[in-house]
Amino acid sequence: MERRAPATKTELRCHLYLPPRPQRPLLVLAHGVTTRPERLIAYAAPLAARFGVPLLAPDFSGPGYSGFQQLSANGRAMEAARALSRAVERTRRQNGLASGPFDLMGFSAGAQFAHRFAICFPDQVRRAVVASAGWYTYLDPRLAYPQGIARLGGHTPSTTDAFLRLPMLVAVGDQDTGRGRHFRNDPDVDRRQGVHRLERARRWFKHLSQEAARRGIKDQFEFRLLSGVGHSLKQAILVGDMMSVSFEFLMRPDSQTTATATTSDPYLSALDLNPENERLKSIFFHRSTY
Repeated sequence: MERRAPATKTELRCHLYLPPRPQRPLLVLAHGVTTRPERLIAYAAPLAARFGVPLLAPDFSGPGYSGFQQLSANGRAMEAARALSRAVERTRRQNGLASGPFDLMGFSAGAQFAHRFAICFPDQVRRAVVASAGWYTYLDPRLAYPQGIARLGGHTPSTTDAFLRLPMLVAVGDQDTGRGRHFRNDPDVDRRQGVHRLERARRWFKHLSQEAARRGIKDQFEFRLLSGVGHSLKQAILVGDMMSVSFEFLMRPDSQTTATATTSDPYLSALDLNPENERLKSIFFHRSTY
């Protein structure tokens, strides 16, 4: 169990992209342990410009945010989550962006942060994309957080119900079966969740679907295998088309919960998402906020 200490208002450094005409909810991009937040901004900027999506990428890489995957910051429980909420409100206020729930997308360790944030604060999230997380929090009140939701202060059955009603895309590479240095190597997690990210994603998705059915909730979860992709953000984007898949999901009207027969905007399929290309450089604008 994490030590709970009074939260200090540690300012979270973020990277912000504002499209020429912001007209969609803010999209928060959560990076992994080896991924820089500005790289996520670069990959998402072309589609964000197309659809008018403002992007905010928090930087959890500093020493003040150790443990951000579990929403904590150096032992201060939930402080990484609180810091993001403050950063979102500050960004909206300073840039005249609309209020309301925001979209949330995370890759690897960022996907751990994303799904745990959505579990704990579902009222703040509109849609979520959880891509290639190393391990997951189950909606099991018998297991202590972060494996389950026991001892999670303030979490109630209604919070779980609200989470299960969120539209969420779970994505993982079909070759993401390695157990590298940053993988959660834990016999108990292996037994409960699986021995690699692909198996863990499948089991967690099944768990959510079963839990929603048990509670009589019509879920809005989708599972997507990224073909030819291991555990690499660049590969997920350039080979697995993850950014296009994610934007297709995020840009759907709230009334549309599943993809129609024709799901891909031709623009999404044709766009070169390599951040080195000149087209991206010509529309890319990025600054830091504090």
